[in-house]
Amino acid sequence: MNILKMIGKQIIGLGFIAICLLQTTVCDGQPEVFEKKNAFYVEALGNARLVSANYERIFNQSGNMKTAIRLGYGFWKVQYGGENFNNSMLPLELNSLIGNKQHHLEIGFGTTVNFEKIRPMFYSGFGEVHTVSYLSYHGRIGYRYQKPTGGLLFRASFTPFYSRDYSFTTGKNDYEKRFYPWVGLSVGYAF
Repeated sequence: MNILKMIGKQIIGLGFIAICLLQTTVCDGQPEVFEKKNAFYVEALGNARLVSANYERIFNQSGNMKTAIRLGYGFWKVQYGGENFNNSMLPLELNSLIGNKQHHLEIGFGTTVNFEKIRPMFYSGFGEVHTVSYLSYHGRIGYRYQKPTGGLLFRASFTPFYSRDYSFTTGKNDYEKRFYPWVGLSVGYAF
């Protein structure tokens, strides 16, 4: 229960930050057109669970709202029974940036294609290696710093996701549905 209380406090805190950002940026004069619509950034945690490299393109601007699409590649190593396996993920996301100048509320949703090599665990030891792929679905709400003229980009977000993970205990193609409260931090460059 303590974890749920902690997550609830984080969500309330992010909501408070979002309201403050909306009040200070949406009402802060005329919207600026983003001249630099491309961005490259590295995200820790977030939609690829551990680390990802991402490209993003703003394709629509209307008043205080910008809409962008993102494609990334994430990876991590995992060890089963003394063997190392490389797993990869491809996050795809649609984001909206709300605000003027460089401070934005960022809201988004998307899916991540997961490719994993796993070795199921049984009471008697480890089973055969399987390669599995599945989709997870994620959301995003957070703060984004990005100037219309480009340069440094920073994001801090709540990025929960819902996944149908491979069952490690049965060794079959059974999938376990799971919800993960998650966060992501990104640093990059807009050009």
